[in-house]
Amino acid sequence: LNFNSGGSLTDATARNLTVQNFPGTGINMNAGTDLINATVAGAVVNGNGDGINLNAGEDLADATISGSTVNGNGDGINLNSGVNNTGATISDSTVSGNSATGINLNAGENLADATISGSTVSGSGSEGINLNAGIDNSGAAISASTVSGSGSTGINLNAGFEGELTGAAIAGSTINGN
Repeated sequence: LNFNSGGSLTDATARNLTVQNFPGTGINMNAGTDLINATVAGAVVNGNGDGINLNAGEDLADATISGSTVNGNGDGINLNSGVNNTGATISDSTVSGNSATGINLNAGENLADATISGSTVSGSGSEGINLNAGIDNSGAAISASTVSGSGSTGINLNAGFEGELTGAAIAGSTINGN
């Protein structure tokens, strides 16, 4: 399933569907500039090259993934922006058995106010959860979630070389066997 725009893409939604066994990405939302208010809800995404990929050439704002199951893909969930990634929310989802990263949120410059709650991330080939910013990483919150059995790091929060990591909180969660 592919949503693609050479410019901006606003309010793209994939809801209550199953996408499985594709050699490429199961659900892909790609904007040449800004990706705004993208939503994936109630999706089952299994056995694809990658699971869910939301990508913005410039800014990714207010992306939401909820109530979804993402299993047996390359990367599980990847939310990537060339510049700023703000307000991303992943909730009540299961991400398991992916051969690369379970959940990856990346910003070329600033990652702000990313929230992961009520989710289980298990059996990832590398990081369970990776929140990465080229410059500043602020306001990341992980709560009521379980991260286990990752190939390398359970949770990785990163800010760029001269950037700042501020306001990060991990609460009410279980992190083991990583």
